[in-house]
Amino acid sequence: MLIPDLSWLVGVSLVTAEKNDLTWTFSFSPAGKVWTESPWRLLTGGLIQTTSTDHGEKFGADGRVDALARVLVAVQGKPVARYSITPRTADLVLDFDDDITLEFLSLSSGHESWRAAMEGHDVHCVGGGHLAVFPHRDSSPSGS
Repeated sequence: MLIPDLSWLVGVSLVTAEKNDLTWTFSFSPAGKVWTESPWRLLTGGLIQTTSTDHGEKFGADGRVDALARVLVAVQGKPVARYSITPRTADLVLDFDDDITLEFLSLSSGHESWRAAMEGHDVHCVGGGHLAVFPHRDSSPSGS
């Protein structure tokens, strides 16, 4: 698999994370976004801290889980230290300092999972763990 250049992710900081219908949007500063309709998860200390499937669930007496708030608290002020794309599945993995990882998972042989966009191009993880790069003029993926 040819790995596209997503080096723009290194050094950026997550500033907002939101859910709109089925789409999760993660926005970075100074620029760039990652979108997904597929599962994602946050690891801290090598353990699962929260996932997209936890969002809104009621675990115990503490109220509903706000998975996005957990992500923002965990990575607040920490730039992405490195990124990787997992061979064969094309999962997008963002590593932060302090053993914190945000993973965007590809779980379908046919459906697109995540998209990353920065000035100049979109990278799409399409079905089966394949990647496609599309040029564009702004920082939002085509059709959004």
